[in-house]
Amino acid sequence: MRFKSRVDECDVLDRLKLSSKEYCLLTLHRAENVDCVERLRNILNGIVNSNIKTVFPIHPRTQNRLREYNISLQGTNIKVIQPVGYVEMLTLIKHARIVITDSGRLQKEAF
Repeated sequence: MRFKSRVDECDVLDRLKLSSKEYCLLTLHRAENVDCVERLRNILNGIVNSNIKTVFPIHPRTQNRLREYNISLQGTNIKVIQPVGYVEMLTLIKHARIVITDSGRLQKEAF
């Protein structure tokens, strides 16, 4: 495993003040999910209503739609962060309690 030692040494959890298995990792970027305001609101409301601490490395497309649709996640259980690099994402996946994604690639990585 080429990245195993890099993942083990990654400090992204410390920087985000997270502990292993205490959070949900969310990624959301597909047009069919974020370009429809009703669908985007439904997805985000479901996560907010779950009350699970959620880390959301936000895709630029999604960030633009949140602004466009005037959707704020401040004060919710969803912590929006800037996109992260590959090793940081692997680390977040490894330590997440749950992964929610619309990314086929991330589904394979999480498996």
